[in-house]
Amino acid sequence: MAKLCQSSYPASLGSKAWAWVCAAWAAVWTRLFSYLALAWLYVWTVLPVWKREKSLAEWVRRCVPSQPLEDLQQDLADGVVLCGLLEAVLPGACPRFDLLPKNNPETNLHIASRLAAAFLGVTEVTERGETERGGRKGGEEDEANWGKKKKHMT
Repeated sequence: MAKLCQSSYPASLGSKAWAWVCAAWAAVWTRLFSYLALAWLYVWTVLPVWKREKSLAEWVRRCVPSQPLEDLQQDLADGVVLCGLLEAVLPGACPRFDLLPKNNPETNLHIASRLAAAFLGVTEVTERGETERGGRKGGEEDEANWGKKKKHMT
């Protein structure tokens, strides 16, 4: 770019004016390049994660078309969609998952965990609070209630 600015310039512009245009263009390009680099970084880091989350939600929608999905994390937390996924992956595992009440997530998650243990060999019990927090336990209250819920679920 510097070579272009030094080699030739329009005859109507003086050499000082052309130098000013080149300097201004270099300043603009430097700032623009920084913004383009940030945009490129965003495209290559954030968008693939969003795309994976979106494709997971689309897969769940295809597997469980009878359940409307708005927020995947919240919809999985009530246990109905989880039972629907088990039915989609293992036909006959939970054929009437659509009759499970959404307002009883503890029972629904208990059913889903029992089905996962029976059909998939999964031994870890998941509670409603864990699915709402993305699999992380948190707080002293959750720790105190975990033993009671685990005993109730087994």
